Amino acid sequence: MLPEERWRAGAAAGLTLAVIAVWQGVQVVVLAACAAVLALRGESLAGMGWMARYLGLLLALSTLVAAPVGIALTIFFIRLRRGLPVREALGLRRPTLRHALLWTLALVLFLAAYDLAARALGRPVSPEVMVDSYRTSVWPPLFWLAVAIAAPLFEELLFRGFLLPSLAASRLGAAGAVGLSSLLFAALHLQYDLFDMAGVFLLGALFAAARLASGSTLLTIGLHVLTNVLALVQLAQGVGEVP
Repeated sequence: MLPEERWRAGAAAGLTLAVIAVWQGVQVVVLAACAAVLALRGESLAGMGWMARYLGLLLALSTLVAAPVGIALTIFFIRLRRGLPVREALGLRRPTLRHALLWTLALVLFLAAYDLAARALGRPVSPEVMVDSYRTSVWPPLFWLAVAIAAPLFEELLFRGFLLPSLAASRLGAAGAVGLSSLLFAALHLQYDLFDMAGVFLLGALFAAARLASGSTLLTIGLHVLTNVLALVQLAQGVGEVP
């Protein structure tokens, strides 16, 4: 694939930030709409208490609305280059069985090591913000859909599908591309503390390495979905929904 068929690294990074800005803007609009609905129902919007009461529901709704917008904008930017099919540009190809097994094993080992490190430091199994989100999700299936499907699709198509290949084709090379794309990925998760953000960075690096090695974003989507499903199971166990 020729570098000129893609956006150059600087342009790709700028467009990625633009997608993130639009994605966040859509989330703000959704939050404002939810606030308006609650106000019409007669609920008090004084302070930030209303957001705490519906944190999980707000997260689910804003993600489900913003993710498709972010994906559509990413595809739009790819189409602007012309000559490079969207499926090829995003790496939407089936991974080999070898790559699927290898990177799934790598993910399982990473998650196990991360869990052991967290327990050794006396940290909770699940971040408190996510526990609070799950408890206030109102309808958990909606929360599962947002966290396990919508978020991974958007994040993988943007970071590992769109951004990573352009960075890797630049002077940054593969290592620099993995580092920068993972840093931006981690910055998208400011709801976590530094320990968990470091974990997100390392997870992003693992996904990026898998994408470069396999050429498949479908693989990283699957890995991301598996990661979030396992995290949701832990959350459900933490709040007593799963024995």
